[in-house]
Amino acid sequence: MKDTTHVAGYPLDYLSELQKFASEEKENIVVFPHRINDDKAPWFFDMLENYVHKELGRTDIHFVCTQAMKLNKEEYYKYLGKCKVIFSANKHENLGIGTFEAMMLGCIPVVPDKLSYKEMYATGYKYPCPPDFYDNWEKYIDMVAQIVVEHIDYYDVRVKEEFKYETNRIYKHYFTADKIVEIIKNV
Repeated sequence: MKDTTHVAGYPLDYLSELQKFASEEKENIVVFPHRINDDKAPWFFDMLENYVHKELGRTDIHFVCTQAMKLNKEEYYKYLGKCKVIFSANKHENLGIGTFEAMMLGCIPVVPDKLSYKEMYATGYKYPCPPDFYDNWEKYIDMVAQIVVEHIDYYDVRVKEEFKYETNRIYKHYFTADKIVEIIKNV
């Protein structure tokens, strides 16, 4: 029997096109790509910036909340393409498309070890997030700040084959329709 399965388009197909916005010229920018809502914990990002600048003395690292920039999609992707690190402190997350968009553009993710991030991202991209994390952030801010700074400082070493492999693994496993199409074809 002839295969008559056709896929009209998968909503996340655009992800494979994002690499055209990636830049070879990366800057020491940590980006927060989420909505400025309490469930995304933007206050933690602000405190992280303050800690890195004042406690660690790293004023060469810039922290940017992209929603405050009011960019169109193309400007947004071009900006992400210049950044080294994507940061998330989400209290809940279903899939984390914004985080993965940034990863496709070469941003190393720094995400809590919970939610969908727990199964999607390798250990080196996650920070521990115990139950008291949001209520007692002072206990954890140094640990998270050190991870962010380490990813900035060793960016060129980290974004070689391992990072590319990890990005492709996540893309194929979570952001394409390939598995769904294969199941449908075999039914």
